[in-house]
Amino acid sequence: MAEKSGKQSEAGTKRCSRCHEYKSLDEFYSNRAQPDGYDNQCKKCRQHYRENNREHIRALQRQRYAENAEYRQRKRQYLKKWRTAHRDEMIVYLRQWQEDNKDKVLAWRQEHKEETREKNRNYHNTHKEAIQARKRANHRKYPHKTRVGTRHYRARKAAARGSFTEDEFQALCQHYEHRCLSCGKETGRLEADHVIPLVKGGDDFIDNIQPLCKSCNCRKGTQIIDYRVPKNNDGQQKKEAKNAKE
Repeated sequence: MAEKSGKQSEAGTKRCSRCHEYKSLDEFYSNRAQPDGYDNQCKKCRQHYRENNREHIRALQRQRYAENAEYRQRKRQYLKKWRTAHRDEMIVYLRQWQEDNKDKVLAWRQEHKEETREKNRNYHNTHKEAIQARKRANHRKYPHKTRVGTRHYRARKAAARGSFTEDEFQALCQHYEHRCLSCGKETGRLEADHVIPLVKGGDDFIDNIQPLCKSCNCRKGTQIIDYRVPKNNDGQQKKEAKNAKE
């Protein structure tokens, strides 16, 4: 009788109801619905069944999720709790999966482009205040990341070629001694100005970038003006003039 029911035959072992082999309890998944707390099928048999019946299992799960409101609620609560507890692991896993499956990700985005846009619009309309609060908090905490994100967005919108990193821009600022190339003022808050503006066909490579202060950058606007000069020429002259006045 014990063999037919799949119950433990002796301490620490159990008979699988599919392959009919006696195995250690470590080779069975836990199952609170069973009297002994373990599944009737061993892990190997369960995995083999899932691999061979994946679409059928998914169809049954979708049907149960659609028809059973209590099951939907339990599932949502479980997933919310699990995601909160494993947030960092999930982010690493998803990023790695997307990196390994770029073709699948691109194909899915193309297929569901309009659906995704509509979903994003609805979410933004429903959570405007929360989104704005999150953006303000991130801007205060990571101001340089916000600037980089804004620059990349403008470049993508203008379909500009190339890109540059924050490290490249900081190296450029250091090359010019953290001075605005228009007014010559020394400041730690320089902006990346495109010599040839993006709206006039300029690219987003570092060779098309010059550091300007905010007021000079706004005054330049969309004009094509190259303020760049050799570091040891105009920049050094202004520095020497400043030292002479002092």
